[in-house]
Amino acid sequence: IRDSIETLLEELPNHLSRDDRELIKRAYELAEVAHEGQTRASGEPYVQHCLAVAQILAELGIPENYRIIAPIILGYPKNIPPMPERKEPKILKIIS
Repeated sequence: IRDSIETLLEELPNHLSRDDRELIKRAYELAEVAHEGQTRASGEPYVQHCLAVAQILAELGIPENYRIIAPIILGYPKNIPPMPERKEPKILKIIS
């Protein structure tokens, strides 16, 4: 599985709007910051697992943006408050 947000954005179903794509990109950026320094047992950055699951859903043609965002923010550390400059009400609603 390719492991970049750019690849994921290219593989998203065509019906997703520019706003949907931007929201998915912002969710990834939030997850990248939240999981900074965290790794899986394999040693790969934790956020790569989240991205891989989202890519699988995109390849399956999952129609809703929130269903692609959900695995990206999978395991978002609930004890880490969102950065004020990155408040994303739509993303935070999915987290809660």
